[in-house]
Amino acid sequence: DRSAPMTGRATLILRRGGGYADRMRAYRILIDGADAGEVRRNDRAVLDVPAGPVTVQARIDWARSKPMQLTLGDGEEAEIEVSNTHGAILAVWAITFGMNNYLTLTRK
Repeated sequence: DRSAPMTGRATLILRRGGGYADRMRAYRILIDGADAGEVRRNDRAVLDVPAGPVTVQARIDWARSKPMQLTLGDGEEAEIEVSNTHGAILAVWAITFGMNNYLTLTRK
């Protein structure tokens, strides 16, 4: 029955590369609006989440990514890359006018 709620667990792996922008700072990871951890430059965060629908978002200060909605099955593993959308050159514009898509989430 597809309408039955999922009760299992899934794994999210969030990876961040080594870009110049924000190199000294961590990105906060939110799962369903709650703080779930952080990911630093050239690192990854492995998060245990409930199976079923989940919303992932990354933040740094007041800037953030657009929310990403996923539906994960029991035991499923999903990998997401977190990156700076604009880079260091457009940082001033990005933290003001581009703050709602300052970071990008890409499912791999």
